[in-house]
Amino acid sequence: MSNSRKRADSVSTAAQSQVKSSSMHEQIAALAYLKAEARGFSPGRELEDWLEAEQEVNGSAASKRKH
Repeated sequence: MSNSRKRADSVSTAAQSQVKSSSMHEQIAALAYLKAEARGFSPGRELEDWLEAEQEVNGSAASKRKH
């Protein structure tokens, strides 16, 4: 395989990873927002909302990879 082909594959893989990360970030943000909304946006639990959402989204992604 040529060096330019290897670089193209590497860039493509990096771009796909970045898109997945971006999509995952958007999913986490949306879920964290819904959690905050459900508790009436009372302050002080923003980090918990984010971390719970992150755990749920990451858990969902992991279970999809297993199937």
